[in-house]
Amino acid sequence: MELMDALRQRRAVRDFLPKAVDEESLRALIDAAILAPNSMNRQAWSFTAVSSRAQIDQWAVRAKARALSAFGDDPDHPQLREHLQSEEFHLFHHAPALIVIAATEADEMARMDCCLAAENLMLAAFERGLGTCWIGLALPWLTDPEGKAALFMSERCIPVAPIIIGYPRVIPPASPRHEPHITWMPGPERQS
Repeated sequence: MELMDALRQRRAVRDFLPKAVDEESLRALIDAAILAPNSMNRQAWSFTAVSSRAQIDQWAVRAKARALSAFGDDPDHPQLREHLQSEEFHLFHHAPALIVIAATEADEMARMDCCLAAENLMLAAFERGLGTCWIGLALPWLTDPEGKAALFMSERCIPVAPIIIGYPRVIPPASPRHEPHITWMPGPERQS
């Protein structure tokens, strides 16, 4: 698969087939993730891979309740409370697998490195015919002591990227992109 094709075609998937994702595939995605560029080659990341639907379903309930208390009164997103209160809404979209990428150092660069690893993981998943979605609403629970304990994550780790993984039932259509704002330097005299 050509890189630009993957960049254009990869989508956030929230509707999965009930088919399990095998451990070998999850390991391959993590292997792709660790190829990401990272600050001073510290590789300050850790990965928690979960392939138990029952466990993911249980955590979805806890994470959803915590997200409701964290974001439920957000005046900028009033529809979020209704969404989180809906009985039909499953925070992890019934995905058969979850990988949580966490920073092992408490600095901003380590968190950014986790974001780079997450992008590699999502592109590698797309190449393998898997769908992914970054579930930011899970972070309030994952960063709580209860969430870290559930994932056997050390207290010093900082969850950054909870990514659900599975075989897509449907690939969503592309969302339109806005024209980027670009400032060309050195400025107007550049035309010479």
